[in-house]
Amino acid sequence: MSKETELKIIARLQTLAKKLGKTPTRREYITEYGNPEFKNYGGYNAMVIKSGLIVNHHVMLTDEEIKNRYIEYIKLHGVPKSNEIPKSLPSYDMICTRFGTYKAFLKSIGYDSYRKEYTKEELIKFLQDGIDNGTIKSMFDLNNPAYPTHSCFYESFGVRTWKEVLSIAGRKLESTFVPHENYSFTQEELKEKYIELSEKLGKVKTGASNNDVRKHLGFTESVFFIAFKKRLTELRREWGYTPRDAKKVYTEEMILNILKSKIKEYGRELTLREIASCKELPALVTIYRIFKTTSMKDVYKKIK
Repeated sequence: MSKETELKIIARLQTLAKKLGKTPTRREYITEYGNPEFKNYGGYNAMVIKSGLIVNHHVMLTDEEIKNRYIEYIKLHGVPKSNEIPKSLPSYDMICTRFGTYKAFLKSIGYDSYRKEYTKEELIKFLQDGIDNGTIKSMFDLNNPAYPTHSCFYESFGVRTWKEVLSIAGRKLESTFVPHENYSFTQEELKEKYIELSEKLGKVKTGASNNDVRKHLGFTESVFFIAFKKRLTELRREWGYTPRDAKKVYTEEMILNILKSKIKEYGRELTLREIASCKELPALVTIYRIFKTTSMKDVYKKIK
């Protein structure tokens, strides 16, 4: 512990506070200046107080109060990603300090990663209530971020089509799909249109998204399903594209090699923020799962 380093931290906190117009979070400080091991100086909040700044009021919340705030927010807006948590909620750093990891915290309030964990019975009731009260008129109404996703129903019910989902829920809906006014495409013509659109948008690897199809071709992906009896995601793979949602499988060796390369590039170990923003690495929760740990220190030990 160095008095000189302590004064430097205080000066940096004050400078960053002026830049941000508020007391910086621990994560914001580390992103800007790196991690000086605040525990050696009494902790981050102790340094904030010594800097003459106001400690984040969320620090005073109990674990239960933090959970309730997130639950209320999620009901209206869906689950925020770890790098998109609004200022009205306790920060990512605070969540990790209190609950270990963001994923563990989400699971403690009934969510699996960015999706709530539903039982089959809950999904059936959700769908029945939504259809009966008129809030769900088609499968596209499930695009609401606070609702279960389509895949959530498919996986839980063990089916592949919306029609089968409705059958299990014991409900019927009038189709809201309106074919394109000039719809008379053969399978080959549809495929050609899709490839042309993907090339035009520069998406030669991933292929055009569902939104791209709606925006530029003037009809929904349902046109492809009617013609091919397959979802567009399946067709993209068959046509040689790799959708962005395709999962890449990582091994310990792959992750360690990437980290070694990054340590050499940075001249030091990466901060959690840098790891989270690194496109070559998987999500932090994935790294923790693969290495069966809850701390990057354990991962870095394997490099040494």
